[in-house]
Amino acid sequence: MPIIVHKYGGTSVGTADKIGNGAGEFAMHVKGQALPMHEPRSKPGMGVGYCISPTGADHMHTMHDTGYARRIGGTIRALGVSETVPVQDLGPAKIRILVYNSLWQHVKNCLVFCDFVPLAMDKQIELVNGITGWNTNTWELMKVGERCITLAQAFNVREGRKKDMDILPHRFFTPFTSGPMQGTSINEEDFKKAVDIYYAMVGWDRETGKPNLAKLQELGIEWAAGA
Repeated sequence: MPIIVHKYGGTSVGTADKIGNGAGEFAMHVKGQALPMHEPRSKPGMGVGYCISPTGADHMHTMHDTGYARRIGGTIRALGVSETVPVQDLGPAKIRILVYNSLWQHVKNCLVFCDFVPLAMDKQIELVNGITGWNTNTWELMKVGERCITLAQAFNVREGRKKDMDILPHRFFTPFTSGPMQGTSINEEDFKKAVDIYYAMVGWDRETGKPNLAKLQELGIEWAAGA
């Protein structure tokens, strides 16, 4: 559902604003949505997913880097990805996986399909066809997911979403000082480049974030250009 999160949308954000005196630095959120349990320094691709999600730091719109470092299977293999990608990588291969994974997550949201039901993509499509009587396929449903994120982005940009909102709190660009992840952090420049790569792959303007006309036309929603 298209939504832009107000600056008081998350409890931690509103609390930090009331406290003042720099308390905002300790409110871990993206666009007002508090971060879930998944630490982006250990899963940087997931961190990019937090930033580009239409609702902020939502772990259900993104990916788990660790799963694609060990093996490629299931949904992503069905979409043509066959090579594993290191956990800390933030290059185009990682962002391609993020794009495909997030699109299918939005498809499941549109279908009101539980993420914990362990059905392969082809079985999910069979289920949709069996229930609805349609003759849909992977391509058609992926385009549903793409229209979903594209319309959400067009709405959010119209309502004031800016490119500089697509960033993690500064803490995640500083390393852990102890524990098993000691010394691990995200390189901020690499992270910003990864967000730009995502924008390019989904057809959003690098400066404004607005979906470009060609992408809107390809998805059959060119009317949204004037929304």
